[in-house]
Amino acid sequence: MRASLEKASASATGGFWCFIASNVLWIAWGWHDDAYALIGLQIGLFATNLHGVRKNEPDA
Repeated sequence: MRASLEKASASATGGFWCFIASNVLWIAWGWHDDAYALIGLQIGLFATNLHGVRKNEPDA
């Protein structure tokens, strides 16, 4: 059971970093095209995701 939890945690961490990379790419494209609403949306999505990660961190 513990091994599956560690695997799920590693998968979630990998997904988080992929999401962050996608946010950075969307922000770069939005900056290039002066799409400031898109930049704001991506920053908001990042903040929401970061909040979820911190909320779900186990107390070590």
